[in-house]
Amino acid sequence: MVMLSPGAAVRSDQVPSAARGRRPRVLFFSMQTDEDIYGGTRSLLMALANLREMDAVVVAALPSPDHPLAAELRRVGVEHEILAAPPPRTGRWGRLARAREVNRMLLPVLRRHAPDAVHTDAETFLSAVHAARRAGCRAVMHVRGVQPGGRVRMLRQLLLATADRTVFITESLRGYYLERVAPPLRARLRRRSRTIHNGFALAEMRQYQERVSRERARAELGMAEGEVAVAIVAGIYPAKGQLPFLESVAPALLRDNPDVRLWLVGGEKKPAYAARCRAAVKAAGLEERVVFTGYRPDVYLWYRAMDVLAFPSEREGMGRVAIEAQAFGVPVVASDIVGIRDALHDGDGGYLVSTAGEWIDRLAALVRDPGLRRTLGARGRVFAGRFDVRRVTRDLEALYLDWP
Repeated sequence: MVMLSPGAAVRSDQVPSAARGRRPRVLFFSMQTDEDIYGGTRSLLMALANLREMDAVVVAALPSPDHPLAAELRRVGVEHEILAAPPPRTGRWGRLARAREVNRMLLPVLRRHAPDAVHTDAETFLSAVHAARRAGCRAVMHVRGVQPGGRVRMLRQLLLATADRTVFITESLRGYYLERVAPPLRARLRRRSRTIHNGFALAEMRQYQERVSRERARAELGMAEGEVAVAIVAGIYPAKGQLPFLESVAPALLRDNPDVRLWLVGGEKKPAYAARCRAAVKAAGLEERVVFTGYRPDVYLWYRAMDVLAFPSEREGMGRVAIEAQAFGVPVVASDIVGIRDALHDGDGGYLVSTAGEWIDRLAALVRDPGLRRTLGARGRVFAGRFDVRRVTRDLEALYLDWP
């Protein structure tokens, strides 16, 4: 019998695998209703494909076996199982009823795979934790972003208190939660949480840059000779901050820098918000200088072609595009907020800004000075190296191998 804390004993089948002389086995549970595969999911799948010291299986509850995540699981080559997800329900009680249904569906799967732990995103934790407890597994919550409204809701705090371990994707995100949870939970969360960044396929990005020249990328995208391309890479919806940027920053930047063109690369996830963005462009008379590309799967081509990445997001857990742009040697100007502060060091791969004036000044300095762009781009490449997926994989394995 192993003691986890004074007076708290567990059965031998609840002792971590490493302590019992076998490889830890972890079940990663995912549940999606829309068609997107988010950056955090891609990062996790890359890490699982690189595991060396532990075994993992992904169980995904999806609305259809043809969902893009199913194809991605097959492509990556990780062990997985697809379940039929129950349809979404509205309202608090509807969501709770759905979570109960998913827990009931997941329990026999857990008993069949017999993992040591169930690892799931925060948004899906409620739909798995009860089944994990009944199957004798530990439960790990992976937190990837802040909650709307700048506070941690009571249900999220209850789930954090329930989790055996909590993983945050950035240290500033971890600090955000530690500041906002109830005092009785704070010490437990500090003791039982760990920061593990999202991982990036940096070797793949380097190979892409060797294959595709900047000149070729710009030609394919129709960027004119002498044009300074500033791009925002994000789905168009309020949290990504395109509208305030188009209203307060773009008019002055484009008026004073006639060689600049602004590219908004991303699908219109909120049509009403996207319409307001287009109206702001029209009101400023910038239709010829601002391009809405829609969703583009070839994001590497855009990083290869652009001169500066603008990242005006209002809410992030990490800021994936800031890391990707730096890996391509592109300087970044970004909002100085939780999450992004870990993805960009001010003055290294770019700048963190807070006001419209700072946005305009920093972007203007970069678009006017190719030498400054090269200097910050080189520093950004070095900085991005700490997010290599192989390093993240080691951190993920250590979470289970070092679990007391």
